[in-house]
Amino acid sequence: MYRRDMGKQWLEESIHDELFLSLVTQPVLSEELETYEVSTLVNSPENDSPECVRRISKTQSHAAPR
Repeated sequence: MYRRDMGKQWLEESIHDELFLSLVTQPVLSEELETYEVSTLVNSPENDSPECVRRISKTQSHAAPR
């Protein structure tokens, strides 16, 4: 996990500052995380779409995977 405010700096090959990179890769506090139920679409690596992370209601949780 990375902090949204840090952006994608940890992917930048041009950044070699170990101190900066260590700050980017610090664990996220549990208070900053949000959990919610998602579709069973996430169970297949063939599914790569926003639907995989869309929050679903309890009544949708048993929908058949695509």
